[in-house]
Amino acid sequence: MMERLRKVPLPRVSRRQFGIFALIIALIALNGVFFSQYHTAQAERAEIQDDLNHWTTLLLMYQSERDIDYLEGQLESLQDEISGSPTYFPQDINEVEVEDLVVTSAETAAVELTSFLASASATETVGSTEYEAYTYSVSASGGIADLNSFIGLIEEGGDFPSLRVEGITITSTGEVTTATFTIVVLAQAEEEA
Repeated sequence: MMERLRKVPLPRVSRRQFGIFALIIALIALNGVFFSQYHTAQAERAEIQDDLNHWTTLLLMYQSERDIDYLEGQLESLQDEISGSPTYFPQDINEVEVEDLVVTSAETAAVELTSFLASASATETVGSTEYEAYTYSVSASGGIADLNSFIGLIEEGGDFPSLRVEGITITSTGEVTTATFTIVVLAQAEEEA
């Protein structure tokens, strides 16, 4: 069988045709190499661009943080904002207004106000400043959702931004649910002469 194959005549290829064929193969291989290098270069370029963008952003951020004029401007705007805002703690507390807030909130939430007692005022320190603390003990009964609504209405505080509700205790005996809590309202302490 091998002898038969040896006797089969092969077509003759001229040197010119062989050279063209070899050149086409070489150009296809070279194209593959260039294509591979192009994609590698594009990936490296995208990575370098991302790094450049990242470092440019960090540089701008650090420059703005160190820019004294920028920081002074920020400080001035914050000071203007603080000086322009109303005082968080009122000068004094009108106990009738606090009672009115509690009674109105009870009526709105459809609960029965069973107790409202004012305690003697005391002082409370917030940060390094002393304030007058007006304390009220409150007790109300009703449905749990209504009591929750009642406490929420009080916490909104109306004209008392320094009002807080604390020590909430809810007890349920049969069909009656009772909430007992303390309201604390802070006011600026009176300056001694």
